[in-house]
Amino acid sequence: CSGINSVLFVTAFTLFYLFWRRRSFWVFLICLPVALAFVVMGNVVRISFGAWLRFYHNIDILSGWKHETESIVLTALLLLLVVSLESLFPRQKGSASEMPPAEGRIPATHQFSATWFRAACCLFVILGVLSGFKGWDKWHEVGTGLRAANSTLKSGAVFTLPDRIGDWRRTDVGPPRISKIETLGLSSSIWNYERPGMRAVVAFDYPISTYHDVAACYEGNGWLIEKKELFVPTNGAPPRFQMRMKKDPGILGTLWFSTINEKGEWVDQATVKHDFFIRFGLFDSQQETTYRVQVLLVDKTTPDPVAVDAITQLFEKASAILSQQMLQQVRQ
Repeated sequence: CSGINSVLFVTAFTLFYLFWRRRSFWVFLICLPVALAFVVMGNVVRISFGAWLRFYHNIDILSGWKHETESIVLTALLLLLVVSLESLFPRQKGSASEMPPAEGRIPATHQFSATWFRAACCLFVILGVLSGFKGWDKWHEVGTGLRAANSTLKSGAVFTLPDRIGDWRRTDVGPPRISKIETLGLSSSIWNYERPGMRAVVAFDYPISTYHDVAACYEGNGWLIEKKELFVPTNGAPPRFQMRMKKDPGILGTLWFSTINEKGEWVDQATVKHDFFIRFGLFDSQQETTYRVQVLLVDKTTPDPVAVDAITQLFEKASAILSQQMLQQVRQ
């Protein structure tokens, strides 16, 4: 619900509508910022109203077909606001733009509008060609397999965890099918731990280009994300995301995960560095390499506070061990 799609769509509509109406440059300068303000205000109202309905009346309009429907309605209203805004600027009567042109002479305003229209068309053509080349490159990249991130990790790097972490005991039994942990990196080390009445899977995924939110992987594997929270401990432990998930038939999952870069900085999606052109996907650029720690607990009941504390201790100690091993094995 970031409103990015509506920003792009309403901006494009505003540009083409003003060109079609042959508006002057100063009308563009006023209408474009106001159109963006319409989008921001519309999305604020939409999300706030959706949260209010969910909290007080348990009505969810921010997911599924209801989300798509109210998004279409909102977009239509935004377009009507843009059309209404444009109508507030009357054309100057009696100006040279409305006087019959002399024979063989094109009015200056028409020349001005045509120049801007051609410039806009050229810009869209250039962006389209660049995007086409980028799309072909991505298609070729998919056909040749996953490309490794630019990691400074030494060749043959090995990551290990002890046989015991607190009251957790490491086992050699592979993870059960229902609790398969999701990974993205070219390499993933996985360990299984258990304590009385509980079993968890620890994973270390590497190397990953920039930041990857593993929630998308779990959703693609059939999990429904019920809740996702960011925790920043006060004891110096790394910040972590905690997700509560469910999967038919009656399987509940709790996931802890954190991401660290090669400088030893624990990061989230907002703090990973992005190049300007990388945001548009037009050109390749140097990207930050990250490593991810995960701990997954799968059961048929929601973990109680004691179980949550136990998993948190396992996650914090495993994160400290694995991050230290990573930093010792990167090339300086």
